[in-house]
Amino acid sequence: MSNTISILLERDMKLKTWLAIEGISGVEFAEMVDVTDGAVTLWKDGSRIPRPAQMQKIVEVTKGKVKAQDFYS
Repeated sequence: MSNTISILLERDMKLKTWLAIEGISGVEFAEMVDVTDGAVTLWKDGSRIPRPAQMQKIVEVTKGKVKAQDFYS
């Protein structure tokens, strides 16, 4: 893993960034967290914030790389 990617992974991370680094599409991620791909698009764009249960799944699937506070900054 390159130093740049290592540094990015240690910082707070937006969902959009995490998906790009991991090479996961919005559709694939939607299946992983049991939502529609439209919901993922709204989260990535910052138009919507995930509900608490969805947020917990996001944190679990991303292994803590994307946290609740990342949707508020």
